[in-house]
Amino acid sequence: MKKLRSAAVSFGLVIILSLATACSGAGDTAVSAEITGESGGTVQAAGLDLSESDSSAASGENAVSGQELPQYSGSPYVEINGNVPYFTEAEKTRTDAFENYSSLDSLGRCGVAYANICSQLMPTEKRGSIGSVKPTGWHTVRYDDLIDDKYLFNRCHLVAYCLAGENANVQNLITGTRYMNVEGMLPFEESVARYVDSHSSAHVLYRVTPVFDGSDLVAKGVLMEAYSVEDKGAGIEFCVYCYDVQPGIIIDYATGDSSRAENGLAADYSSYGTALGAAATAVVLQGKASAAQASSATAGTGTGSAESSQTAAAQSSSASENARTSGGQTSDTAASAQASESQAIAYVLNTNTKKFHYPSCSHADDIKAANRSEVTATRESLIAQGYSPCGTCRP
Repeated sequence: MKKLRSAAVSFGLVIILSLATACSGAGDTAVSAEITGESGGTVQAAGLDLSESDSSAASGENAVSGQELPQYSGSPYVEINGNVPYFTEAEKTRTDAFENYSSLDSLGRCGVAYANICSQLMPTEKRGSIGSVKPTGWHTVRYDDLIDDKYLFNRCHLVAYCLAGENANVQNLITGTRYMNVEGMLPFEESVARYVDSHSSAHVLYRVTPVFDGSDLVAKGVLMEAYSVEDKGAGIEFCVYCYDVQPGIIIDYATGDSSRAENGLAADYSSYGTALGAAATAVVLQGKASAAQASSATAGTGTGSAESSQTAAAQSSSASENARTSGGQTSDTAASAQASESQAIAYVLNTNTKKFHYPSCSHADDIKAANRSEVTATRESLIAQGYSPCGTCRP
């Protein structure tokens, strides 16, 4: 199977309705109060602040021209780095199931989401409600004559539900336009889902990085990277940037406010393209920094708890990582979180989705009684039984 290229994604994919619904999160809207934040002059790329004049970050082999991310000109996405993701060679050999979601930043914004997609992670039940989540910049607004599904914004999964089964995970949902969600992200999400569905033992490294400009509450777009491990990228390999725009609509990314373009057909995104010059540099450097961190973290380990160091946005000292919060939900004590894989401790199992959680995890509370099991076991024994750790509480 040839590598997935953007042209093939645009014109060659056959969209299966049920898969599209699971991946895109269509129709999830709810009234939300406006969220505001301080103004700032730095580019925020998944938890990493890079000022435009940061000579150390923008020099040497890591220097990336703003030309790498062209101004939006009608296509919902553009290839980055020759469509080759920034995963390291060490990462490209990983065959363990994992999910990582960055802590929310001081403005409540999501960061890098990183997973190794496989049948072990994919959902086995219909997606639950995500309407309770109000990502930064969220507004419920309709443009019935301009948008087929009426609503401008969707709650966009960074890692699609059809890939990892994450429902109302605040660290995995951003405010994104219907256009970005369906025209930009969905074809790539579906391609990965179909690939894993047809290759039961396959693993696909998958990383999505939202790009925020300064203290904007709405991302300017997302960088999507994927690589199929067992066949060395022959089945799936892409690195694309999806634009968070909506034709005919002008968006204030600082607040999420929007208005109809004067001509009623196409908004002028020239200033958007200019602002993304610095953001392009930040997001590509972030991809490289994340890959470097992952390479260091996985050296000599291969699986298990090292996953918490996979992203630059989420990495810190082991103590601060284990004590981090999950969108207002505090994880178990550092002592419990640092328990070795061979130590038997209490877990809550979802026998349907085959995920295990700490008892204090909010997702554990959502498990239906028929699918819930409380056990005292070792982490490695649960994994051996086919269970995978929750991406939120990270047991």
